[in-house]
Amino acid sequence: MNKLLLALFVLAAVAAITSARCRDSCHFRPNGDYPCNCRGCPHYFRCTRGRIQYRLCPNFGCWDPFKRLCGSGCPTGPHGVGSCVGLRDGNYQDCFSCHWYVSCSGGIYYRRPCPFPLVWDDRRKRCLWDSRTCFE
Repeated sequence: MNKLLLALFVLAAVAAITSARCRDSCHFRPNGDYPCNCRGCPHYFRCTRGRIQYRLCPNFGCWDPFKRLCGSGCPTGPHGVGSCVGLRDGNYQDCFSCHWYVSCSGGIYYRRPCPFPLVWDDRRKRCLWDSRTCFE
């Protein structure tokens, strides 16, 4: 019982530390859509009169911070899933490399490699010979 309580405490502490490092904010921002620093490439947030609303791109799309809209597939680069805060348990595209994917479990982030030379396909949620969701 004590080990279970300790494990729950550690998980809560890790989640609190992770969320404390990650701040999306609408303070001092004009109304509009912005890339998420906290939730990663399939997410963005909308600011309306200083209030934040998180959004998910449809059809497995990813937020393109340059075009300021959802695009198809998840481009590689600095806008990948870097945190599991607010994400459901499951596997997600790693936007830093097509040869990796991210597993979220209980809010904890695990970066996992695909077996060489396979790449992650986020629509099929597995490593394959080619991907329709990641391009390098």
